[in-house]
Amino acid sequence: MARRPNNRKPKSLLINPRFQLALISKVVIVGLLNVTFLVLAIEHSFQHFRAEGLKMNFPENSFYFSLLEKERLTLFMWIGLAALVNFAILFIGGLLVSHRIAGPLHRLKSHAREVAAGKTLKNVVFRKNDYFLEIADAFNVLLESHRSLKEKSKDKNDAA
Repeated sequence: MARRPNNRKPKSLLINPRFQLALISKVVIVGLLNVTFLVLAIEHSFQHFRAEGLKMNFPENSFYFSLLEKERLTLFMWIGLAALVNFAILFIGGLLVSHRIAGPLHRLKSHAREVAAGKTLKNVVFRKNDYFLEIADAFNVLLESHRSLKEKSKDKNDAA
């Protein structure tokens, strides 16, 4: 596999902002939908507990209802805190994963342009943890074929 040692610091984690931010936003939206569904389900349960308390003829100012409300608010506070931590993890994770996708594609695009401009015929290398290492391998097979054809052409020209 064509891998480059991971000894460089990335200049920016946002290599392809359009792709990366779109991916991250989709992940965060899914997280938001999950939290919303959870909050609605819990709220429904608390409303059910409230209705049951009313059926049992507990007065509205009873300990039961004040405890129920206190627990509801405490639970929603913890869910809010967990949601913030979750969104931070989803954002950072999405950024890191998208970087491992966008980085190799950016590297391949840049390298292909350098090859087309005649600046290099070296193999393209990706970082060891990047996705799509097999694309670098396939591109390098193409480059090897190109180098071989170029060498044969040079040999014919030298012989003529």
